[in-house]
Amino acid sequence: MVLLADIVQDRSPVPMVTMGQNCLVERVNIEFTNVFGYESDEIVGKNVKMLMVPSLAVRHDNIIRTYLATGVKNVIGRTTRASAIRKSGAEFTIDIRVREVKLADGTLRFIGFLEDVTQSIANDAVIKRNVAMRQACPMPLITMDAMGIVLEFSEAACHYWGYSQEEVVGKNIKMLMPKAIADVHDGYLKRYRQTLQKHVIGSTRIASAVKKNGDEGPIEVSVAELRNETGGKDHNVNESKFVGYVQDVSIVFEERRFSKVFE
Repeated sequence: MVLLADIVQDRSPVPMVTMGQNCLVERVNIEFTNVFGYESDEIVGKNVKMLMVPSLAVRHDNIIRTYLATGVKNVIGRTTRASAIRKSGAEFTIDIRVREVKLADGTLRFIGFLEDVTQSIANDAVIKRNVAMRQACPMPLITMDAMGIVLEFSEAACHYWGYSQEEVVGKNIKMLMPKAIADVHDGYLKRYRQTLQKHVIGSTRIASAVKKNGDEGPIEVSVAELRNETGGKDHNVNESKFVGYVQDVSIVFEERRFSKVFE
């Protein structure tokens, strides 16, 4: 007899393992086979610790016995990051979430949700590396989301504008602009989200910036769109990020003004 719960588990996009109090596997879903490589008959009836690295496997059964004796939850109901082993012997990283189910006869079943986070970790590493590179850029650099909210404000940007990162990150980028530009900036972003027509993105323009002390000065701004930092193909314009590279051109403007005096 096929139960509704079994159908739900098999349709889950996350690998699931059900085990009893004796730590023996009673059921796995289809995604478990896809990720770990074991067919159901290769794992059911075996101790779940065969999926774990040795340093965790030697402690697993005792962790369950301690919980059954004390009722103290150290893993159940939490998300734990650990290393697991595929059938091939390859080690990879998973996030484990364990749910406890009490049956009518009073015995317990433990359902483990084992999410493969290998790609997520790799993506995070790429993003962190990109952020570090942007922060190290000698030019003032600002990253914002599709709504104009500042996500990154580099050290060079802090030095130019006079704001700390905490004062700017999470705020609308128009706080750095003269009122005449700030008043229409949200409209520019909205129009781009609706039409995808680029008027500033991908170009370099001269604009004005307003510093924390109120001083206004000319800057050269180059804006690039970061569609997906991790290399994925899927794109939603509302999830875009925009990076602005800023150059202080006040000296250039002053030199031009000074030259005209003697023309």
